[in-house]
Amino acid sequence: MSYLRSIPPGAGLLEIFQAFPEAARPLLEYHEVLLRGDSPLSSAERELIAAYVSGLNNCNYCRAVHSQAAISSESIQKQLRKFSPAPSLNMSPYVCSRF
Repeated sequence: MSYLRSIPPGAGLLEIFQAFPEAARPLLEYHEVLLRGDSPLSSAERELIAAYVSGLNNCNYCRAVHSQAAISSESIQKQLRKFSPAPSLNMSPYVCSRF
């Protein structure tokens, strides 16, 4: 993930946030407002959108995190079962990656 010389190869998002805390703080605050603030969409629906966008961006870490956050919601689980041949939660991350 790292393209910056000051970040070790293979560094993840946590290491980048730790290296640049002044930049990370406003980003994390924005993230909270975007995914948890007032909206006509539920937090789970917004997490599902974030999982889809992360997949488009080819960021498997973010896709996995947002997928897990989305499927923790019972309403999202019900919606995902419509697309999945098996209603098991084990299929849900796969289904999220297909959107």
